[in-house]
Amino acid sequence: MITALVLVVGVVTTGVAMPAVLSTLSRTSLSPAAHLCMWWSAIASTGLSAVAALLVLLLPGHGGLAAAEWLLASCWAALRSGPLHLDGAAAFAVTALLAVAAVRATTRIGRSLATVRNRSRTLLTMLGPIGEWEQGVLWIDHSDALAFSLGGRAQAVVASTGLRRRLGASEIQAVLDHERSHLVGRHHVQVLIAEALARALPVLPLFRRAPQAIRHLVELAADERAARYNDRTVLRRALLGIASGGHSEVPPGALGAAGTSVEHRLRRLTHDQRQHSRERQIGECTLAIVTGTMLPLLAGSAAALLLFLVSCA
Repeated sequence: MITALVLVVGVVTTGVAMPAVLSTLSRTSLSPAAHLCMWWSAIASTGLSAVAALLVLLLPGHGGLAAAEWLLASCWAALRSGPLHLDGAAAFAVTALLAVAAVRATTRIGRSLATVRNRSRTLLTMLGPIGEWEQGVLWIDHSDALAFSLGGRAQAVVASTGLRRRLGASEIQAVLDHERSHLVGRHHVQVLIAEALARALPVLPLFRRAPQAIRHLVELAADERAARYNDRTVLRRALLGIASGGHSEVPPGALGAAGTSVEHRLRRLTHDQRQHSRERQIGECTLAIVTGTMLPLLAGSAAALLLFLVSCA
């Protein structure tokens, strides 16, 4: 029970405090890809720590952690100045909460993936006969300047004739490269999972705030990748042209070129001329993953150390 509680403390601490830490890191020179790695490593490690706590509670002998459990339980008993015992009701409550959370998260993600997969395929089936395919892009007749990508099995970029009328050839290429970057980075899946986790586990700020942060970061990451093949000034001009070219909404589940954080992206393309190399992004992502993965463990270990110092030292 005590070992499980230490793990739960790590989960709660990370789930509550991590958004503020990630918000602070967003003002550093880390690439958008590194920020995404940090968010997902924190989310994954928080979830895995919760699963580990559940397994510790369910496995006989606490999964080989009997010695550590006995030491921490002894210290807890000394702190309470009462007889050594583990509260069965508390153990049952923690187990039930963790199990319900795991089932809710898994169910939400599965349903969301199936829904978006079917929706994207249906939308592409409807648009296909009335549009025209050209170099892997489906062009549809629409007066507004539209460009969006569809994830799931569809994996398609859709653009409007209004985009051609409003932007030049180089600007259109920059927009299409931005949308293809969403497909390459599987950004639709990332947004989908973040939204499913937020609906399943809204009590933790880490999960509750993830959809907005992930949506923002995937747009920055797509801009970053598109800027490798296009001049940043051209990309900025294209984004500005789309943002001012109409107000049509993109279909649910799609990612539009000018759908999120337009003002911030325009400022970034204007003032931040740094181009993160692939090697630097890999290094930053590796460091971000290691850091994010260790946070729940460090928080839980700090709680265990505090318990030991207060009651056993």
